[in-house]
Amino acid sequence: MEYTEALERFINKLQERENNHIKTKFKNLTPSTFTVNKGRKFDKIVKIGTQTTVFAFIKKENGAIIKAHLGKLLSHVNMNVEIYTRSIHYKERANME
Repeated sequence: MEYTEALERFINKLQERENNHIKTKFKNLTPSTFTVNKGRKFDKIVKIGTQTTVFAFIKKENGAIIKAHLGKLLSHVNMNVEIYTRSIHYKERANME
């Protein structure tokens, strides 16, 4: 899977998760939106709601997802964007069957 396609699917899944969470737990609130700020080495995933926060960084060279801490880059890798979207795809296919 290509990086840009995997990143797009990752953002869509984050947005879907946020929408479902707000819809079930906080019906009177508006869900936050996720956007990508492109960088030279990392793409920054930003969550925009009542406040704007950095959700995670994605290393362009290998798709590593690095969770943000107070808007700063942590040194350890949490997940890979391609592996994450591939696992979501398999879970979706299993639920369809």
